[in-house]
Amino acid sequence: MSSLLYVALTTDELYVALTTDAEWKLIHNQASQKGTSMYNQHQRLRWLAMISGAVLLGISPTRAADLTVDGVLKVNKQAYLLTNVQIGPTPDDVDFGGCPGCLPDLPNTLSVFGNVRVGGQMSVNEMFMISARQAISIGSNQYGIGVQKSAFYQRTGNEFFWYKGGTHTADFGDPGKDGTQLMRLGNSGSLVVSGLVTSPVLQATKGVITPVLQITGGSDVAEPFQITRGDIPKGAVVTIDAENAGNLKLSTVAYDTRVAGIVSGANGINPGISLSQKGLHEAGQNVALSGRVYVLADASSSPIEPGDLLTTSDSPGYAMKVTDYPRAQGAVIGKAMSTMKHGKGMVLVLVTLQ
Repeated sequence: MSSLLYVALTTDELYVALTTDAEWKLIHNQASQKGTSMYNQHQRLRWLAMISGAVLLGISPTRAADLTVDGVLKVNKQAYLLTNVQIGPTPDDVDFGGCPGCLPDLPNTLSVFGNVRVGGQMSVNEMFMISARQAISIGSNQYGIGVQKSAFYQRTGNEFFWYKGGTHTADFGDPGKDGTQLMRLGNSGSLVVSGLVTSPVLQATKGVITPVLQITGGSDVAEPFQITRGDIPKGAVVTIDAENAGNLKLSTVAYDTRVAGIVSGANGINPGISLSQKGLHEAGQNVALSGRVYVLADASSSPIEPGDLLTTSDSPGYAMKVTDYPRAQGAVIGKAMSTMKHGKGMVLVLVTLQ
């Protein structure tokens, strides 16, 4: 008794079976009671393989069948995999468990040894990402892509490289012909960038090494200090508080050798670098120790011109022009970079404590 290929087409599903005539008659009778149309036209198989509904291979997840397609398989809706699906022959250099060229027995696995081309949009929906896990493993679990709670990650067993252009090579760190290495992330966490890094926030737990560092967010080097008796205005001159170690306070005395700096941020000029250590000396107001800032200035006793040395004054928090140079030793805040003829206001100063 010869075997025949039978095809049964329902509204949503296509069934293909290799069976005998007697067996098929039994299946036909059962299907007829359900209103299923049956076909014995195996010459139409190539057309019917362009499936508009679901493909069910095997009679159950535990008794699955194999699908071998020598030509093109098109699925317009869903394909349910109850077994392994392999596209392309297994390369000889693929070794699973000491068996070169063998495909591992991994349930619900799609193994592709060749090219995968997607003409439209390819999305991973909730059926694929039903739980937080490493959804795509490349070669082994050491290399892959996954999802955690509120996070997406990529995993590598060694290092990450980012290339622009070029062609694939198997050589470590080689972007290929006409390619350029843009970034390299080492297995110790070190990041090497070949171009300019532009970022509003740059955080590194073990330091940053670079031949050129350009900062565009501010113009002074500052450090946060606790200010005795609360916040004081930006641009105010502050001195060391002898009664509270590590604290600063508003300046109140002319030619004070305890002068420490100027509260940063006046007239919109922010700190370019703020020095602190996490957990220690990180709270308080930023005080400019070097660079350009605006300072509260008093020109009542003497007009201020660019290049004049500035020191503390008797007006709380205000700087003034140095006129008594012997008294100014150790009490200089910096050099004026703008003019103030009289009264009080703001003067641009290059902070150079001395």
